[in-house]
Formats: sequence, structure tokens, C-alpha cells
Amino acid sequence: MTKLNAPAVSNEQLFEMIKKYEAEKKALQAENAALRSGARPAPQSKVDVKENGQIAFSIPSGNGAISAAYYGWQWEQIIARVAEIQRIIKAGKGPSGNRVISEAEFRQRKAAK
Repeated sequence: MTKLNAPAVSNEQLFEMIKKYEAEKKALQAENAALRSGARPAPQSKVDVKENGQIAFSIPSGNGAISAAYYGWQWEQIIARVAEIQRIIKAGKGPSGNRVISEAEFRQRKAAK
């Protein structure tokens, strides 16, 4: 008979392992059911730092993503103007008179192409 060099595991540790397994199993079953029903998780925006030191921000959009990559001091300039951008969005048009479109209108235009 061969000896195993496995550490001894208490009953409490075994029960914890079983609980963890059961929780993971339920989560995976729920994910599989959602995937089978055609439901897709909502895409998330992402922020990362590129090799050149730029901070990249990616927003999910229609058939892909829209990305913007700027250096830190450029993002600070954009962030400083957030209130102005929010006022333009709320007003529905910019100083040039051009209209701001909604997400629904954006998607409608994409679908028409």
C-alpha cells in the first residue's frame, strides 16, 4: 500500500470546501442559464494605462467600443470642465447650436445603417 503525503484535513475544513464548491456551482448554473436564454451581461466601461503612459478609457458602443487615450494632465483639463459638459447635455445643444443626441437616437441611427 502506498502512503500519501497529503496534509490532514479536519471535518470543518471539508465542510467549508463543500460550501464553497456548492456556491460556485450555483453561480455557474445561473450564468449558464442566462447565457442559454440569450441574455448578455451589460458591457462595462474600462480604464487602463497604456505602455506610453496614457490613460485609456473605453466605452461600449453598439458593435464595439469607443476609446479615448490621453495623458494625465489632459484628463485633468477634461475633468475640470465636467460641469460645463453636463450643462450642455442637460440643455440638449452646444454653444455652436448643434444638438446633443440621446443613446436611443444613437442606437436608432446605428441600426439604420
